[in-house]
Amino acid sequence: MVKSRLIAILALLVSGLSGMQPLHAAELTITQLEDVDLGEVAPTVRRIQQRTRFCVSSDPAGPFQLTALGSGTAGAFVLGSGAGVASEIEFAVYASGRGARRGRALVPGVARSGFMARPPRPNGDCRPPFTMMTIVIDPSSVQSAPGGQYRGTLQLTVGPE
Repeated sequence: MVKSRLIAILALLVSGLSGMQPLHAAELTITQLEDVDLGEVAPTVRRIQQRTRFCVSSDPAGPFQLTALGSGTAGAFVLGSGAGVASEIEFAVYASGRGARRGRALVPGVARSGFMARPPRPNGDCRPPFTMMTIVIDPSSVQSAPGGQYRGTLQLTVGPE
């Protein structure tokens, strides 16, 4: 059995773009971001996938971009064993802001646009659509990995479009 856990960390990047009204840190709120636990995975499993959602809201509403970096070399999306014989399991990350089943593939260090932040409700709660994130692991990479616990970090950077 391979036990894996992906720890999501959200970093905030705020920068103005020429000709656009920049979002400021005080106006941008990220909520409901949680760790993604992939649980115990048998080497014979056919599909390894976990979805999670988080909220990005701003007042005023506006588009934002999302950049992801993993804990592997050059920001690769990997889970590492950290054991005596270091082993890595690669994973893919997909993001969607419109409730699509999987979303668009994120590439380490490359900003993806097309996400929308909406104003929060009067009580501060997030309004849909939420940003959906899907983590997918190719079963063949699990089959070739030695048993043990695997962990990784995914850093998400949100900035104005």
